[in-house]
Amino acid sequence: MPPQSHKQRCLLIGLTFVGIILFFLAFYTCSGTSCFGITSKVPRPIYIFSNSDLDKTQNFNFEDEDVLVYLHIQKTGGSTFGRHLVHDLDFNPPCECFSGRKQCHCRTKNNRVWLFSRHSVGWKCGLHADWTELHNCVDEWFQEHDVKSRTHRRYHYITFVRNPQDRFLSEWGHVRRGATWKAARLYCNDREASLEEAQSSFQQDDKNAG
Repeated sequence: MPPQSHKQRCLLIGLTFVGIILFFLAFYTCSGTSCFGITSKVPRPIYIFSNSDLDKTQNFNFEDEDVLVYLHIQKTGGSTFGRHLVHDLDFNPPCECFSGRKQCHCRTKNNRVWLFSRHSVGWKCGLHADWTELHNCVDEWFQEHDVKSRTHRRYHYITFVRNPQDRFLSEWGHVRRGATWKAARLYCNDREASLEEAQSSFQQDDKNAG
């Protein structure tokens, strides 16, 4: 092969690699905790709720059987929403909160617990417990800590959701800053998953759980 052709081929290959790298840099670029690029302009799927989905009325009788169970999905604004539940609801009596403590006592006039959440009872079912974990442990917790006169309860699960792409990027940034949620568990069928079933994806100390 003539030397000139060899140089041209090497130059072409080099330019191709540079072009690929520039393409990906233009497609998605992160600087610090901010990400920008073409992905910010990609149309996201939007679910349109019908009037029948939104126009619903649900009556709660907290003095009787009804209990509100908050499923807190991480990086959805859930901590802010959870604080609103204990501080800002027009409820009589309101939750009793204490200076310097993260948990509030949320009980009815009959001393019945009406809210099960991180800010009312703590992480009693595990850190950011999912529906399966809550379903397995909530009733057992109430049987032990609620008034004995309350033998039946009706649980109403609520949660706060976020665009999945934004939520994933927020969690990725949180982990990048050092969080691991190491205290979280995977609990199903009345047992914790083994290390073989759910292997750890990190090898560092938990610096910012929650």
